[in-house]
Amino acid sequence: MDSILIVTADPKSVQVIINVANKLNIRYKAINQIETAKEWLNLNSVSALFIDSRYNKSEPMALASFCWLKQPSTPVIVFNLYGEVAQKWQLLLVGVQVFEKEVFNKSIENLFKNLPDNLDQQNSHLNKKILLVEDLDSPRMIIAGYIESCGLGNVVGVADGEIALNLLKATPNDFFCVVTDLNMPNMNGIELATAIRKNPSISHLPVLVCTAYSEQESLVAALNAGVTGFLVKPLKKDLIKSELEKALRIYINRTSPRLCEAKDAQMLGATLSELQTNLYIG
Repeated sequence: MDSILIVTADPKSVQVIINVANKLNIRYKAINQIETAKEWLNLNSVSALFIDSRYNKSEPMALASFCWLKQPSTPVIVFNLYGEVAQKWQLLLVGVQVFEKEVFNKSIENLFKNLPDNLDQQNSHLNKKILLVEDLDSPRMIIAGYIESCGLGNVVGVADGEIALNLLKATPNDFFCVVTDLNMPNMNGIELATAIRKNPSISHLPVLVCTAYSEQESLVAALNAGVTGFLVKPLKKDLIKSELEKALRIYINRTSPRLCEAKDAQMLGATLSELQTNLYIG
């Protein structure tokens, strides 16, 4: 049976969450201290972790990171029942889901309904591959080596978006993630991401974009295309690993692969541009 951990000092927030959990026979544990939550996570696995955004601004992210060290595939939700979540964009970038007042109940229901309900779904990523799309042979080999060293899956490399799209259409169940360069012949990374989102058989796949571009216009175009995250060149192994783990959580838990909705692309693009000198996206 699924179980969730709720970390908040607000009884009303706890009640709203458990009202939905009870309807779906999901067990819960409510804790009001961050350090106590860490102790509990050390001893127990959870299907989802809910964290109130109104703790000290660094604490929700720290607890999310702690949870992922123990349970990399667990979805983490930072919420505010009464308004907007502080540091919303930064949280979304690192793979935290954000539930706010206006869509709080609906977001919880959708999350619970999509939680892995059996061992087969929890292991749905096993033997899945990562599709790497890069037109230059040497960078493709280097990036493939970085990705495979993370231990999250074997890499299949192709030279452009058109080849990648045809391969995905022919074998839609072979991959759990696409990693693509932006600037390529025949079909570039943004065109590939757009085509993936339009195809029902592969629209659920996370798409990570490798880019050296930090201009807001390029970032917004990628966000509008429905990308899941960015790998900023020169690539760093810890960033690759965190992005792939985020992609894996999305694939297993069947959550949206879009980093943001189109209406928020401009705002998130601006945030990305501001963070470009110390970019930890994903």
